[in-house]
Amino acid sequence: MALLIFRLLCGLNAAAPMAVIGGLYADVLDDPSERGTAMSLYLAISGIGPLLGPFVSGFASQASWRWAFWAAALIAVPTLPLVLTLPETFAPVLHNREIHKRRKNDEEGIEEAQMTELHPFDAREIFLRPVVMMATEPILSLSSLYLTLANSLFYISFQAYPLVFEGMYHLRTEIAGLTYLPIALGSVIAFLGFMAYTPWYDRSKAAGKSWAQREINRRLPIACFAAPLLVIALFWFGWTSKPSISPYVPAIGGFFSGAGFLLIFMSILNYITDVFREASASAHAGAGCMRSLGAIVIPLAAGPMYDQLGVHWAQSLLGFLSLVMGAIPFFFMKYGERLMQKSKAAQGVTR
Repeated sequence: MALLIFRLLCGLNAAAPMAVIGGLYADVLDDPSERGTAMSLYLAISGIGPLLGPFVSGFASQASWRWAFWAAALIAVPTLPLVLTLPETFAPVLHNREIHKRRKNDEEGIEEAQMTELHPFDAREIFLRPVVMMATEPILSLSSLYLTLANSLFYISFQAYPLVFEGMYHLRTEIAGLTYLPIALGSVIAFLGFMAYTPWYDRSKAAGKSWAQREINRRLPIACFAAPLLVIALFWFGWTSKPSISPYVPAIGGFFSGAGFLLIFMSILNYITDVFREASASAHAGAGCMRSLGAIVIPLAAGPMYDQLGVHWAQSLLGFLSLVMGAIPFFFMKYGERLMQKSKAAQGVTR
């Protein structure tokens, strides 16, 4: 029981950065290129971390199951002082603090009227706003749906990999943990590719290239490129996982999975920030809640799915689902601006 309670506390605390990171970057980074780079670095680190978990715990658990938790604590504790020193970033709050400070110092010309009117703290509104946005903003709901699928596939792999590499290929636990490294490598390459794309886009825009003139769509070509990678990875893993085929082959397919997963997240989450700007914290809170719930519920069906369909057809089912959902970024490329013009919360397009 104690373990479950503390795991709950871990989840509650881990949800905080997922909810506020988009709004924080929107506050402090006005340039979309800088904001995209910062967001991609955050996503790369948070995406690669879970992939190293099975590798580390596979060896740590040989000493004791508790060492899997001790290893996580050793990594987490040094970050606590950094969290405690984070400053306020919301511009209206900072503006009002400055006005208060100057009035306190009796500076001339500082009037109460210069204060920015802030919404009063309303817990009900704060909790309901992400839900309302999810129900009324098609861009947010469709983006969250696609991210939920991608995130669920990521966590389903933590069930599928032991099933294949330990159950089918009879690899030891610590060796099976190494099969996640191609996914991590794909994530690293995806991050480097995203970093290279940003200056290329800026140069293309400056050169007057027609495809780069719609600023709000700057992230979407990456998602359009990444969507097929995820589909390829699912079919690759499903149809090369056979005792007659070397375990290296399905493991290599993880490269496409890692690259596709991270590129989808980097592009779509940045797109959400670009579109909703001041409301991006609420948008990311709603999206984060939806994909976290999906990552809990959907993998619960993974075991029965693999038992009933087998690895080949279970992966194929997920592949076909990803193929359908992969149309979402292409839909945004064509109709995204039209949806933003009808939106009450979107701030990424000039009306």
